[in-house]
Amino acid sequence: MPSSGQISRASQPEESATTSAPQRLRVEYWPVEKLRAYERNPRRNDKAVEQIRASIREYGFAVPILAKFDGEVIDGHLRLKGAIAEKMREVPVVPCDGWTDAQVRAFRLMVNRSVSWADWDPDALVLEFAELKALDFDLRQYNWCVGIPAKPNTVRRFGLKLFGFIPDHWPDSSRI
Repeated sequence: MPSSGQISRASQPEESATTSAPQRLRVEYWPVEKLRAYERNPRRNDKAVEQIRASIREYGFAVPILAKFDGEVIDGHLRLKGAIAEKMREVPVVPCDGWTDAQVRAFRLMVNRSVSWADWDPDALVLEFAELKALDFDLRQYNWCVGIPAKPNTVRRFGLKLFGFIPDHWPDSSRI
């Protein structure tokens, strides 16, 4: 592995990179100092650093950062902030060597937008919360103390008061 500040030839983009052939995923460990945030990152995530730190402490650094060969982050700005706050020396990185500048820019937008493409199943979510609560797993460290639009009957059936919180829009929440 190259030392901080050095870039191996293997991590530089190929001269004739093709965009149609999928490449095998390659994960490397890079020093945190080698990575740098994209200056125009459109996501504002400073308020979420504590939650990602809690996630790193609980699970380790489980999702690699995607980066260009020169260390510019494509995806993982929040994870990088968490790693820095946790004083990690190195993190897993997927080098995106063969991507064009257009692909890098488009992927940054797509990956951040993709989290809003799917909806939560509120009843299934309530069941997951109930099982985690029964296992004494506290989700408050991940800021899950928010309103969950589940059917009140589901909550009553399982006797849930999710960490002491019932959404305000439920008319009889005081009786749950």
